[in-house]
Amino acid sequence: TVSVLNWPGVKHSMLRVGMLSAVAIAVCTASAIGCATDLDCWLNGACVDGVCKCDAGWRADDCGELDLSPAPSLDGAYQTKVNLSDCATSCGPSSWGGLPLKNETDGTYHLFASQFVNNCTLKGWNPGSTVVRAVADNPFGPFKYAETVLSTFHHNPTVRRLSPEQSGTGKELFVMYMIGSDAPPPAGHGAGCVYDGSKDPHHLEGFVTMAWADSLLGPWTKSHHVILTPGLVDEWDTVVTNPAPYFLPNGTAYVYYRGTDWPAAGLERIGLMKAASWRGPYGRVQDQPLWDGSDRAAFVEDPFVWSDARGVKMLSHGHWDEKGYLAVAPSPEGPWQFRHMPTYTNAVAMADGSTETFVQRERPQLWFDEATGAPSILFTGVAPPGAHFYGYTYTFAQRIGNATARRS
Repeated sequence: TVSVLNWPGVKHSMLRVGMLSAVAIAVCTASAIGCATDLDCWLNGACVDGVCKCDAGWRADDCGELDLSPAPSLDGAYQTKVNLSDCATSCGPSSWGGLPLKNETDGTYHLFASQFVNNCTLKGWNPGSTVVRAVADNPFGPFKYAETVLSTFHHNPTVRRLSPEQSGTGKELFVMYMIGSDAPPPAGHGAGCVYDGSKDPHHLEGFVTMAWADSLLGPWTKSHHVILTPGLVDEWDTVVTNPAPYFLPNGTAYVYYRGTDWPAAGLERIGLMKAASWRGPYGRVQDQPLWDGSDRAAFVEDPFVWSDARGVKMLSHGHWDEKGYLAVAPSPEGPWQFRHMPTYTNAVAMADGSTETFVQRERPQLWFDEATGAPSILFTGVAPPGAHFYGYTYTFAQRIGNATARRS
């Protein structure tokens, strides 16, 4: 069996290898070459007589693309609507990505996202970012602001629900991984929020830390220490950031991260750390990136990791573009294979037949259908058409396939 305990939307359930009762099948057209094994279908479908038959939520000849549904609008799942002309001075607040979890007590959904103080644009994410909780009555939103969980500077939160067995406490636990530490907010507003390196001597972008709580409503206890030290100067992971957790049923904790050779070049690759439990201590699984570190086409960031009956999978944001990419492996430690063709792009097919293109589309995370376990919503942080790069942003949700989640 392969655990899906860590899938947002799926609570305490299991998928059994070889049984696809929880994963619907959609038949894809075979490519000219066809497939030889399920790996040729990127572990998102079965290779049957040389043809990839894709699981629900996936499409393309090799089942390597998310089956995104046309969007009725570009309205965000969590968004403060603004006039873009105001953003030269102040507009927002902007948010950046996020993923909801369900409160089993009352059936509400709680989104944890980055949100910027002083109406800062994305340009001022450091040190303007906070972690907020927003609430909706369904996983698609729209979400409404509820509280600021962590003040400046805390960024790119990812929260996972741990079972009593995984937590080691005998009860359910929520664990949040993020970057940053307590720091003063920026002095400016809107596009005037800028990073001042002289006020960031510890380079908090690379301060990977965590917090935990017994409830989605908190209170949260935050670690005052980094859980992963940076690499050596001039190494590929001189700076480590953007943690992405994945847990085994026995509580073993894997945290994937982005490493960069800053300030040499800032090229982005994915690494992996591991601990016997969420408490740590964490250590690198290997000294090198998860796949060929010299493959410039495979430089990515913002990992999001999950598993199903076929294997372990990762979505990420491309270093060179605003598209999403897929990598797969038979186990959390690999070996990993990277798909060079995009799994999704920043061009969004609209329900009226038109296409809209986001200026930025990053921080990919998936919500999984609560009944089937299939991916049903893609959450990303976006800058809308007409916005500046690193300007006004919000959190966007797009349905996948025949997902039933609807915005009320």
